[in-house]
Formats: sequence, C-alpha cells, structure tokens
Amino acid sequence: RELNGTVRDVVNQIRLTSPIEGWTWSDADLVNSRVGARRLVEIVNQVDLHGAEQRERRYRDARATADDLGGATEILTLYRTTRETLEQDEQKLLLDGEPREKLPDLDRDRDRLHHDRTTIHANRTTMEADLDKARIIVGNLERRKFGDDCPTCGRPFSEDDVAVVTSAMRDRMNSLRVSIEQFTSNGAEIDRQLTAIETRRAGVFTEIEKIENLRQRILKSVSYLDGQRETVDKAEVALAQALTAAELKHPPKPVEIARVESIARELRQIVGARSTLNMALESFEALESRIESATADRDALGGIGFDPDAFRQLTHDFQAADRAQSAISQIEQDVARRPDLESEFAATTQRLGELDLTAKGIAEQRATLAYGPDELSVAQSALSAARDRERATVERFHRGQTALRESELRRDAVVKEQDRLERLAKAADAKRSEADHLDFIAKEFTEFERYAAGRKRPVLAEYTSHLVNNITDGKYDRVDFDQDFGIIVYDGDDLESSYAVDTFSGGERDAITLAARIALSRMIGHQAANPPGFLVLDEVFGSLDTDRRAHLLDLLGSISSTFAELKQVFIISHVDDVRTSPALDELWRVEETADGSSMVTSLSPGADIDTL
Repeated sequence: RELNGTVRDVVNQIRLTSPIEGWTWSDADLVNSRVGARRLVEIVNQVDLHGAEQRERRYRDARATADDLGGATEILTLYRTTRETLEQDEQKLLLDGEPREKLPDLDRDRDRLHHDRTTIHANRTTMEADLDKARIIVGNLERRKFGDDCPTCGRPFSEDDVAVVTSAMRDRMNSLRVSIEQFTSNGAEIDRQLTAIETRRAGVFTEIEKIENLRQRILKSVSYLDGQRETVDKAEVALAQALTAAELKHPPKPVEIARVESIARELRQIVGARSTLNMALESFEALESRIESATADRDALGGIGFDPDAFRQLTHDFQAADRAQSAISQIEQDVARRPDLESEFAATTQRLGELDLTAKGIAEQRATLAYGPDELSVAQSALSAARDRERATVERFHRGQTALRESELRRDAVVKEQDRLERLAKAADAKRSEADHLDFIAKEFTEFERYAAGRKRPVLAEYTSHLVNNITDGKYDRVDFDQDFGIIVYDGDDLESSYAVDTFSGGERDAITLAARIALSRMIGHQAANPPGFLVLDEVFGSLDTDRRAHLLDLLGSISSTFAELKQVFIISHVDDVRTSPALDELWRVEETADGSSMVTSLSPGADIDTL
C-alpha cells in the first residue's frame, strides 16, 4: 500500500499538457503493481528529453533571429529614408542651378567694382590735391604773397590779379568740393555693392559647402546601405537556417514557444521521477519474491488437523494449573511470614483495646454534649456538599482564569499578527509602488534607448564620421556606435575591419572621442528650441600631434561659419601652436596679478610666442 501510494503521487504530481499513453496508476495497477511500475519505467526510458530540449532551444533561436532581422530591417529603412532626405535636400539647394556657376559672374562684377572704386579714389585724390593747392593760392593772394604761378597759364600773379584770381579760384574750389562729394558718394555706393557681392559670394560658398557635404554624405551612405543590406541578408539567411532547424515555416509566436517550453519542462519532471520509479519497481519485485517464498513454505507444511474443543480444554487445564501454582507459592510465602504476622496480631490487639477505651470516652463526651448521629450525618452531608460546590467553583474559577489567559494570549498574538500584517501591507504597497515606478522608468528608458538607437544613432554616426574624416585627414572616414553608444571605427570600406575606440593610441582615441563630443553637441543644439550657439573646448589639444591640431583648428573654424547651432567656439589651451594659430578670430590672455586677481588682456590673433 505504501509503495502504491508513492507511485500514485509521482504520477499525479506531473501535470501533462499532452497525455502520454500508459502514464497513469489505476486500480488494476494496485493488483499487479510490478507490471504497472515496469510500464512507467519503460515510458520514462522512452522519453526523448534531449529532443524536446533541442526543439525548445531551436524555437528560442528562431524567435531571437527573427527579432534581429526586424531590427536590421528597421535600420535599413532608416538608412534609406535618410538617403532620400539627403537627396531631396540636394535638389532643393539646386533649384536655382549649380552654385559654382554663379561665381564667375559675381567675380566679374566684383573686379569691375574694384576697378571703378580705384578710379574714383584716384580722381578724388587728384581733386583733393587741386583743392589744397587752390586753397594755398587763395590764402597767399589774400595775404598779398605773389610768389605763386597761375595754374592755368603759368605766369606769376600780380596785385592786379588778386580780385579776379581769388574769385575764380573760389569758384574752382567750390566745383572741386562738389566733385569730391560726388566721388565720395559714388565710392560709398560701390562699397555697398561690393559688400552685397561679398555677402552673395559667402552665401554661394555656404551653399557649395552644404551641397558638397550632402554629396559626401550621399556617397558615404552607399557603403552604409550596402553594409546594412548585407546585415539584413545575413539575418535572413540565419532566420531561414533557424526555421529549418526548428522545422518551421514562420517564426514561432510566444504562445508556441511557451508550449514547447511546457512540454520540455514536463518531460524533465518525468525523467526526474526515474530513480523513484526504479526503486518502487525493485521494491515490488522484492515483495513479490518474499510472497512467493512464504507461499512455498506454507505449501511445504502439508496437511494439518486442528480440534477446537480439545484446544479449549487444554487451555482451561493449563490456566487451572497455573492458578494452583500461584496459590501454592502464596501459601509458602505466608507460612514463612507467620512469626511476623503473630507479632503484628498482638500489637493490633493491644491497639484495639486502647481504641475501645478512647471510644468509650468519646461516647461519654457525646452523651454529655447531647449530640445526635442524625445531626452529624446532616452536617457532614452539608459540609460535603459545600466542599463539592467549593471545588466546582474553584475549578470554574481556574478554568476561567486559564481561558482568560489563553484569550489574552490569543488577543496579543492577533494584535501582533495584525500589526505585522499592516506593516507587511504597507511595505508591500511601498514595494509595489516602487516596483511600478521602477517598471515605468525601465520601460521609458527602454523606449528611449530604442528611439535613440533607431533614430539618433545614425545621425550621430554621420556627424562624427564627417568630423573624424577631417581631423584624421581621411585616414578614418566611418564611425558607428554600438547599443551602449560605444564608439566603433571602421578602417576603409571593409565592414569587417572595425575596432573599438579603446584599442587606439592616446592621440587617435582623444581625436575620435573629441569628434564624437562635438557631433553630439551639434546634434543637441540642432534639436534644441533655443540652441546655445557656442561650444567650449577646455585643453583638448594636449594629446594631439601638430598636424591633427592644425586639422582640428581648421575644422573648428568651418564649424563656426557653417553650423548655426555652434556659431562661436571658445578654446582654452596652453599649447603654443594653438595659441599662435592664425585661425583664431580673437585672442585673450588671462593672467594673475600681484594682488591675486585675474586680468584679461586682448591680443592680436596670430601673435608670436614671445608676445604671449
């Protein structure tokens, strides 16, 4: 019975999603337990646990591969959308034609205006000299100094010429002033036209740079698209292989994965019961062997007769003999104790005499007191009843006290349990609220990471690749970011030749990470409602060599002139060739004075190191 119960519990504890024929323990198995146990052991031995677990793994692999393909496809779609956006931006910039074709006309207009301005300047200078000469002549004539010659005929002036020449010279001076003012006005107009042309040329160069940047990005997008297409193709091949291995036509759904996981878990439980079933089978076989042995021993005894009446008579005679034996033993013991018993008898007789005397004295006293036996009996009965009531009352009191203590203990236990449950409930509510909050934060961060990875990472990679290409002078032209936004640098067009930025030397690593920070600053500024408009770089040139410093300075100059979100770039540096670079628009020196305060001095950009 005990073994049958054990086997039945093993079978009932394993809940099968898909029934297995023979995996049961019926009433027939209780009769023939060895056969039932052997059947269960054979079922366990035939279970294909390895196949079920392998199918479970293949289903999971197929689902994960399908998810990878979906992610790669989304990135490819994003790359294609970005490529189309770039091409549309290029077409918008080319609506008025190729910007470079505008430069020859602008250059001709600028050269013409420069020529006209030079001519006007020369004419104005000549007229100003004539005006000064006429002013001197008039002054000399008014002071009666006649050493000057007539500017027209060349003869010396005389006193008779003063009035006529002075009047003519004043008219001449007025005419020169008018002409000078006209030339000045014309020169100012030409300067305005030149400023407008320079502005237009700067706009054209900006458009050219934008178009070139777009074309470079479009050109580079080819490798990105090809690489992502290759990734998608590999993911499709991997998915096809995973589906084939799992014998599926489509990626498994979560409910299908749950089903194969449940089957594998149930088979693991069945296999786990192997030792218990084997032990039960061995026990059943051992018990049957013992039963067969006992049956054989019983059969070997042959025929045996039994008379119930004779058996009862023998039993009665045996009991009578046993009682007689006990009586004889007791008599022998009493005979041995006779002297002691006689001594005890004499002492008892003496004691009875004494008690008789005492009883007579008590009877006399009772007669004197007029005491009646009936009254004593009544009193004794009342006393006995009172004592019974007292005992009952004391017992009820004690039971009440015990019940009270037990009630108080139960009450205290209930109060403590209630307090504990209230604390647990509050803690559970707090933990539930915290868990909900953490779950919400986790979901938000997951969505943000997915959004950043899907939307912003390619844009940041584009910005960073452009900057790294310029800083390294084309040595590295492609940079990407992994899921944790770690920097990955590609060496040439080989997509397999990628390296983490941590594997580079100190200078190259600092240059690439600096490019990533600048790209991130630009992207954040571009997305901001109110861009900061400036970028501050504090001691970023120390680990870069001279060439990379020069490239970076040129790049920063182009950034400040082309990126609206980073119009100003502030550089803090103690590197000599940075401080003396002609690329700077303004140069300021900060030094400590004798009183401990700071003094700021403006210097000319491009100053030599001795001046600094």
